[in-house]
Amino acid sequence: MKGSGKIIALLCGLIAIFQSALFAAEAKPAWQATWEKTLAAAKKEGKLNFYVGRYGRLPSDDDLAKFRRSDVAAFLPAAQFRYRRELEPPDASEGFSRVDVVPFVRRHDPDFVNRAVIVACDDVGDLVRIASRLREFRDDGYRLLGISWQPEIAEGKQSEETVKAMFARECERLGLNVEVECCPHAAGPPQCWCRKPLPGLGVLFVKRHRLDPGQCIYVGTGPHDSGFARRLGFTFRDAGELAVLGNGDNTAV
Repeated sequence: MKGSGKIIALLCGLIAIFQSALFAAEAKPAWQATWEKTLAAAKKEGKLNFYVGRYGRLPSDDDLAKFRRSDVAAFLPAAQFRYRRELEPPDASEGFSRVDVVPFVRRHDPDFVNRAVIVACDDVGDLVRIASRLREFRDDGYRLLGISWQPEIAEGKQSEETVKAMFARECERLGLNVEVECCPHAAGPPQCWCRKPLPGLGVLFVKRHRLDPGQCIYVGTGPHDSGFARRLGFTFRDAGELAVLGNGDNTAV
């Protein structure tokens, strides 16, 4: 009986532990969820501000491979993703008298006062469809910028120079001056900081043109675009809606 009593006690203890773990997983503290979310957004933008400030540009994956030899702060997005997966947030049960959560507050240089309309334009047609609206934004004093994903560059099917020349010809035909930056990397797990929804090219434009994100408009089409705008503090506008609201004059000038 004594032996069976010990077994029963052990089983009861294991069941109690399992139930406690299950309850903890289901009843995740609200502060922890908020803390993790804001931390991820803050660290991505902060890291990219650091890169552009230190190197004067958004370093490529090849650049970072070289920089890592002498700069421990140079790493690709996978390092932050792994950190977030493996991080164990502090908990009061670990002996802390209290755990304070400091919310992330985006702080921008007060000298950054310019505004821009940034367009997601993986194809020149994305600019053509809203050309009339872009002319209106230009006339209202907005700088015109474009962000383009071009995986064919990584595949060796075309060069970044060819892509930018294509956009330049179409913009000249439309009577627009749109500065376009490209992510040349292939599909799959992110191996760069410049492919949406990571905010790399947006941070680059903010630094380069001293933009106030609160005055900037980001034009896109899908959830990646709206998430990109949210991370950077841009106002998101749907490209389809802008095309409908335009005056229809999307021809050359």
